Amino acid sequence: MPNDGRQLPAFSIVLISLKDTALLRRCIEAFAAVWDEAHAQVIVVHAGAGSELAALAKEFASFTWIAAAPGTSESDLRRIGFERSSRDIVLFLDHRDSVRCHSVATLCRNWRTWAETGGRVLGAPISTTEESIPYPYLSVVMPVRNGGPRFLIALQALALSDLARDSWELVIVDDGSTDETAVVAAQYADKLLRLRPGARGPGYARNRGFELTLGDFLGFVNADVMVQTDTLRNAVTVLSQHPEVGAVFGSCEASPMTRGFLSQYRSLVQRFYHESTADDPCIFSSACGIVRSSIFEEAGGYDEWHFSRRQLEDLELGQRLRSLGARIIPHPEIRATHIRKWTLRRIVATEIFDRAVPRMRLAKQELLTDPGGSPRRRRAKNLKIGVSWLGAICGVLAWHQHSLPIAFAALGCLAIMLVSNGSQLAFFARERGVRFAACSVPVDLFYYVVAGIGIACGWVVRQAFGEPTPGAVAEAYVEMGVKRWPPVPIKRIARYSVTAAPPISKRPMQLPEMRRLAQQPNSDDGAGDISNIVQ
Repeated sequence: MPNDGRQLPAFSIVLISLKDTALLRRCIEAFAAVWDEAHAQVIVVHAGAGSELAALAKEFASFTWIAAAPGTSESDLRRIGFERSSRDIVLFLDHRDSVRCHSVATLCRNWRTWAETGGRVLGAPISTTEESIPYPYLSVVMPVRNGGPRFLIALQALALSDLARDSWELVIVDDGSTDETAVVAAQYADKLLRLRPGARGPGYARNRGFELTLGDFLGFVNADVMVQTDTLRNAVTVLSQHPEVGAVFGSCEASPMTRGFLSQYRSLVQRFYHESTADDPCIFSSACGIVRSSIFEEAGGYDEWHFSRRQLEDLELGQRLRSLGARIIPHPEIRATHIRKWTLRRIVATEIFDRAVPRMRLAKQELLTDPGGSPRRRRAKNLKIGVSWLGAICGVLAWHQHSLPIAFAALGCLAIMLVSNGSQLAFFARERGVRFAACSVPVDLFYYVVAGIGIACGWVVRQAFGEPTPGAVAEAYVEMGVKRWPPVPIKRIARYSVTAAPPISKRPMQLPEMRRLAQQPNSDDGAGDISNIVQ
């Protein structure tokens, strides 16, 4: 095996300071006694004259000290410190935030055990003589690769959250970006993890981010999703007030940020899907979903062995959460806005390569058992695929042979599609009008034709290559138990069976019941969660 088999993760601490060196000293002293245990790189960026740092720089000579111009903004101080960091994991601190200074001390004490054994850093043993450290209630993990302008919008939306900033932390995982994504992330993140080289997929990135979290609740937000100001607060409210709920998610806004008919269509389809599957306990949203950290850890996180890109990893995770008896509820009153722009090419690629093919390749796994009412929807979708293909074939033959009976057959297929999609068309008409609903019919037909192609391609790929795996090198590392950083994709010894799920103590919430829950009077006026990308 390669000599780097025992390569361990390392981290940098970027501490920013604005004027008050007394507070800066107190923050440093909170972790100065333990930072060396983790072999951390400490970078202090101070907005002020270099002479103000002379005494501290002499006392802590092993730190890197940077004096920025007075009045330098907080985001620029973070950027300056990040650019001097050389480690894969970067922790950002403000000298005024004593709580996070103590949290960094906890990370330093736990670091070697975590680095050598893996798992969540909070689970590593610490000294029992230490006082209890106040951790954030919520940890938000955001994976990103080459985020671009949409990523900045998503970060700015999170920064406007009305949940107290000392109650949550933001962990951003840069999945091998080749642009300035990491520099942008450094201006907002509490913890920034850089995975390099190469992309490993959002499931892998979320699992690595989770290992650095400290919160009791774990939130996932995609880098192309803009949350509302009350999203985090309402999500914490639901999980805090309803201990029987293991995870929550909500609906996307019917009006996306991007213009265009296809983007509007996709947003409406996703919202309709969420509302029509409100009684399904097996759906979870990675676009913006919140789960209890203990349940996520018990489930084993995302399946990074079979999903190397954004595919069906959230659906598979939801089924495993359900198999553990966790109650998952959607909440339509919590909203998020997708910033992604949809085109016909993107729709085709998503349906074939990110949905149909991986689903067919995992046909022998529990991913396709779809408990809790999903078989009915799967049969309905298969019927629509078959009718769409039959209608398309009849339409081509009728045009080619000028046959009136075949043309009537094509019209019959169209009528069947209109009837089977009646509830969706009615929803479209309510949200956007009759004209929009009528224009969506050919797009629906096109989608189901593409879905049929995807199923055929997936069957062929499964027969030729079998189920997806990370590759021979990753399998070799796993089989030999070699530990390195970043770790190879995790392979579970035994996968959970969703067909024999333990009974849930309470029935799943119905949509009207969830609306009442959202309107219950309390101090936070809500409940909560956010949206998905599953059709």
